Amino acid sequence: MRTNYSNKYTNEDIRNKFDNLVDNYSNIETGQTSAMDSYLIMEMISKVASAVNPNTTHILDLGSGAGNYTIKVAQQFPMVNCTLVDLSMKMLERAKERVQQVTTGKVDIIQSDFRKLNLKDNYYDIAVTGTALHHLRGEEEWKQVFSLIFKSLKPGGAFWISDITEHDNPVIQNIMHNRYENYLVDFGGEELKNWVNEQMALEDTPRSLEFQLNMLKEVGFLTTEILHKNAVYAAFGAIK
Repeated sequence: MRTNYSNKYTNEDIRNKFDNLVDNYSNIETGQTSAMDSYLIMEMISKVASAVNPNTTHILDLGSGAGNYTIKVAQQFPMVNCTLVDLSMKMLERAKERVQQVTTGKVDIIQSDFRKLNLKDNYYDIAVTGTALHHLRGEEEWKQVFSLIFKSLKPGGAFWISDITEHDNPVIQNIMHNRYENYLVDFGGEELKNWVNEQMALEDTPRSLEFQLNMLKEVGFLTTEILHKNAVYAAFGAIK
């Protein structure tokens, strides 16, 4: 049975929203403060990514926003080539400008829906995505995108993900979401908590960590790794 997602934002809604948030997402330390442990996770992913694939020449960033994740990884590879994908051209333009400051390699931008990408096979060493996959809807879309990334990576390449997750058990999900709400209140008050909850209801359709790890294996990745988990946020990945 297909779930009805008609109450969720369309791609145009998401693009319009992020067109207006470019400045908010253009600082590595403060750009994703509504995401728990965002700076810690970027540090962790950049360190692990460079260690697993020390000879990286090509990075793919899926849902790049203003380029924070690519910048953190590219700092480890000053001549790396980068491909940035996002719905928002304004985000991509800012990301390209910022990424070009940390690499002498080529920086390509692609304005596209994840599901409509046409990527080269066996081309990238590292793929990263930060708080973007939760915009996928039905299970078939997750499989489609994970399969696409798997095919685009070289043998031994790795896909590193930071995102919102859900727990399949509703009791546990409620506990973890309450923990996240407490974080938001401590950080920005009730107003921030209410705004984030409203945006999540309109925009997000996250899946559990278990679902995503199983799907990564199903499409062909040899191993999966969990780097960090705190309430509704997780950092994890898979190696081809």
